[in-house]
Parts: sequence; structure tokens; C-alpha cells
Amino acid sequence: ETEVEEENNVKEETEVEEETNVEEENNVKEETEVEEETTIEEETEVEEETNVEEETEVEEETEVEEETEVEEENNVKEETEVEETRTNLTEQQFHPDLEHNLTIQIP
Repeated sequence: ETEVEEENNVKEETEVEEETNVEEENNVKEETEVEEETTIEEETEVEEETNVEEETEVEEETEVEEETEVEEENNVKEETEVEETRTNLTEQQFHPDLEHNLTIQIP
């Protein structure tokens, strides 16, 4: 009976060790999966933040470029209008029928 008891004890110890090993392996697998998921989530968050920052920068640059273009166009229009006005005033100022040319201040 003692041999049988010893064999049973050894079997039980072996089973307990195997179960413990399987539990430890499962725990390691779960921890690894959780770490991988966390890493993926963190990388995704960083990528999303980077994308948002880049999109914002591009939008801001585009707005500044558009505002600059509009300002330049407006400046060119104003300069053209001023030149046309000067030309018209100059032509009127030196009209050949006048005995004395008029003095007109041009802005």
C-alpha cells in the first residue's frame, strides 16, 4: 500500500506542477497580449495626434497663403487704380487748350 500511496502522491504532485505550469504559461500569454494591445493603442494614439497636428499645420499654412494672395491682389488693384487716376489727372492737367497749365496735387 505504501508504494501505491507514493505513486499516487507523485502523480498528484506531477498533475499539480503541470497545472501550475499551464496556468503560468496562460498568464504570460495574457500579459503579453495585453502589453501588445496597449502598445498598439499607444502607437495609434500617437499617429492620430501626429496626423491632427500635421493637418492643422497644413490648414494654417494654406490659410496664411490664401490671405497673402488676397492681400497681394488687393494691393495690385489699388496700385493700378492709383496709376490710372494719376494718368487721367496728368492728361487733364496739361490739356493743350489751356493757356496756363493747372497745378494739381496728385496723391
